[in-house]
Amino acid sequence: MIMMGDTGSGKTHQLRHVCDSLVRSSSAQTRIHVLDRHGDIDVQGASSVFFSQSADFGINPLELNPDPHYGGVRKRVQAFISGINRTSQRLGHRQEAVLRNLLLDLYRSMGFSLDDPRTWHAANAAEIYSVPGKEDRLYLEVPYEEIDRAKKCGIRWDGDEKAWWCPHGEHTGERRRWPAKVAGQRYPTLLDAIRFSNNRLKAMFLGSSQQAVRSLEAVQRVAKSLAVKQRRAARMAEVMVGEEEISAELAEARAKAIAAYTAAVNAMVTGRELDDLLKYDSIETVKSVVDRLENFYAMGVFRSVPPPHDPGAKVHRYVMTALHDDAQKLLVDTKAEEIFSRAMQRGEQSEVRDVLVVDEATVFISDEKDHILNRIAKEGRKFGVMLLLASQGPGHFTDDLMSAAGTKVMLGFDRNQWRDANRMLGMSTKALEWIIPRRRCVITMKVAGELQSGTHWVNFQAL
Repeated sequence: MIMMGDTGSGKTHQLRHVCDSLVRSSSAQTRIHVLDRHGDIDVQGASSVFFSQSADFGINPLELNPDPHYGGVRKRVQAFISGINRTSQRLGHRQEAVLRNLLLDLYRSMGFSLDDPRTWHAANAAEIYSVPGKEDRLYLEVPYEEIDRAKKCGIRWDGDEKAWWCPHGEHTGERRRWPAKVAGQRYPTLLDAIRFSNNRLKAMFLGSSQQAVRSLEAVQRVAKSLAVKQRRAARMAEVMVGEEEISAELAEARAKAIAAYTAAVNAMVTGRELDDLLKYDSIETVKSVVDRLENFYAMGVFRSVPPPHDPGAKVHRYVMTALHDDAQKLLVDTKAEEIFSRAMQRGEQSEVRDVLVVDEATVFISDEKDHILNRIAKEGRKFGVMLLLASQGPGHFTDDLMSAAGTKVMLGFDRNQWRDANRMLGMSTKALEWIIPRRRCVITMKVAGELQSGTHWVNFQAL
């Protein structure tokens, strides 16, 4: 369903009305996900969660779909990178390659094979680690480099269990930064990716192989400087001043490089040192990737603790008013990917199981054929996923989205939108003139087995 109407045309009111109707008419298994950009789609009975930079919960963008056909490590990594590239600052080609290699290595380090679907399940990940006789303690995953920060927050150490803990009822505030320790394999989080990348950065900075590369770069700089001065002197038919000093500097740089490469070869233990060095490009590139990951973490979307929605509520509302546009895009993309991925794994359905409601859809729509909203619009019906997009006019939607929408609700446009309405919707001037915001609208609906859409002229005052 696509709902279109200028500001003040009653679009938000109609969105609430549709959601309330879906709550009443859908089955008990249906879940309605409202991605609320402005915080005004307050559906009755909804479990609402407010996202912000200071929130201690979020969505895990690295959680895998374990299905061998629709999920896996490579698909999750690519989806995460694609989401980043739809923000206002795309990754450069080198950054994208480095981030992909870092994430793939992170999954490998945590026991998830790229090619073995049997490893894609987080075994027992839902089981919180507990100790008989210490049921009041909630054990936490606290990395070594954050121990001091955890201590300041009152997190305590259990020497017998070799783990950090806090009382069950006190896992609040900043303590929520550290997720509960689980018995078994767990999926990586964005915080894990940041820590892993920082460790790789430190290894590159301190490791002998990187020292060798830096020494080689020093040789290149001195050699280039010498060559430039020699060419300039030859052109001017002059004797080059300082040639002996530069030649001595070049010889010293060569000696350092040879010593560094000798040390690097002697230090090889895994047999993968050279491959690691090549695929991570440079210290500067890895550092820029780490900076981007830390910026995304600071946005308040990606956390290891899931949103505290009421599992019994039929409507889960994601209030995004406090988030930056880029953070909102990442949240919508990630949540939509999660919903659609699970729907495909569930298989074909005879009824609606998930409803995804996106207000101000123009912010989140993409022309890319494989963008998640385009995929749901074209394929979601088969898997029981309904998509409801709302925006101000037909020009805000792609032709593919318009073609895929079974129902289009037109609540009233400014005259500068009429040309788009005529081209994309086949709306006549008579129909557009008949619409009066909050009083009359036009709805077109496709019926299975029919090529033409049925048109309904709706007078709200007569209902």
